[in-house]
Amino acid sequence: MKKIIAVTGASGFLGRHIVQNLVSKKWEVIALVRNINKAKKIKELNKALITHFDISKKQAIPLPKKCVLIHCAWDDVRNIFSKKHLGAHYKNQYNFLSRIIAHGIKKILITGTSFEYGLQYGPIFSSTKTKPNTPYAKSKDLLHKNLLKLRSKINFYLIWTRIFYIYGDGQNPKSVMGLFNEALNQNKKSFNMSFGDQLHDYLRVEKAAEQIVKLLKYNKGIFNVCSGKPISLRRLLEMEMKEKKRKIKLNLGYYSYRKSESTAIWGADPVK
Repeated sequence: MKKIIAVTGASGFLGRHIVQNLVSKKWEVIALVRNINKAKKIKELNKALITHFDISKKQAIPLPKKCVLIHCAWDDVRNIFSKKHLGAHYKNQYNFLSRIIAHGIKKILITGTSFEYGLQYGPIFSSTKTKPNTPYAKSKDLLHKNLLKLRSKINFYLIWTRIFYIYGDGQNPKSVMGLFNEALNQNKKSFNMSFGDQLHDYLRVEKAAEQIVKLLKYNKGIFNVCSGKPISLRRLLEMEMKEKKRKIKLNLGYYSYRKSESTAIWGADPVK
């Protein structure tokens, strides 16, 4: 019997790399997307079955009951302070996943966020208590807790991942790394940034996708998708310059640190 897996948010930054990794491992992949024309232009999806689906709509579930679901879709991820996360977005997420389970799909892997840990400091284990401090992080944490409650009533397998700082091909152009690479490509003389001393857990998106696919061997649990190694943003950008053989002046201290993010947080237990 063929191994079939569905990926929501398949045209997104992480989703497309998950699809590519699954295809390389001979999974039959159904890529669920809202914009089929956009998806057809994404090279990582060219061997997947691209299927239109919008989780905010009450469409019929276009999936076989025997498949596994990797759920990456979420709206407004760049606007972590939007109140929609705890309103419409959370409601759409829970309703969609409830329908998926009722449809008969029994194994679900969901991409959460390291922001669920909030302003905690230092190495963080997947067993660490969450302390979300933004609407986005609170909604993810709430979804996880309410799915655990649902699991006590209905039998299904739930794998919850908390993604740390990922970067690489296809990332949002407005992210720090996206803006930095654009500055490099345009041969700009300087790049405005914070002092860059914050220690975070940065992981290339291909490695994150690989870790997530490895987790399909489990039937339950919470996992940190991370490198396990803290590195300063300044050092990361310097390494990126060296790798691309480009040079740009880092205009340190132009921006303040984000008050919503810990200045030093990294995963203590990466997926092996």
